[in-house]
Amino acid sequence: MNRDLNSARRRARACCCLPIPVGVILLSVTGTVLGVGLGTIGILATTKLDAQLEFDAKMAFQMHIFQYILLAIFSILGFIAVARKSRKVAGFHFSSYAAHLPFNIGSGAFLLYILFAMKGGQVLEMCTHVLGDSKAKDIFLVKDVCNQNASAIRGASVAILVVIYLWEFYSLFILNSYTKELAQVDYKVDEYVISP
Repeated sequence: MNRDLNSARRRARACCCLPIPVGVILLSVTGTVLGVGLGTIGILATTKLDAQLEFDAKMAFQMHIFQYILLAIFSILGFIAVARKSRKVAGFHFSSYAAHLPFNIGSGAFLLYILFAMKGGQVLEMCTHVLGDSKAKDIFLVKDVCNQNASAIRGASVAILVVIYLWEFYSLFILNSYTKELAQVDYKVDEYVISP
């Protein structure tokens, strides 16, 4: 029986070389760090820009912050699934990521729409407010940096979101493989117990 269970585990790999449970743990660590990190950055930026943001921009930021907090919470399920080797928890982890991805793409699209709909002066004003303090001696340097990089801010936002979406999409394949692996192991154990 152990040989059957070990051969089932040997076949499934994440990223071509890692065992699937290790891949799930790495995804959980990455998801937790991304969720907490980007959620915190979003909260800090939103509180600093609160007076300058219009209602729809505040809503876009808050929706996206909420998505990253959910990502961190859902990522914790991966640790639980691997620790308990529970097919139900792994299935719920997969389902939560699968449900999260379209909402994350939708909130990101709304955020990008708001960011690209802003006039260059508004982006410059937001950048200056986030990076520089009105009491700073080098406020002209901050304004110059923000003025030169307004389009780079938009481009970097698109690039970051695309990388996160691709990562989350690839996560679905790894989580699905892990759920299938646990189902195979459960089936083999049940087969071994039932058969004479």
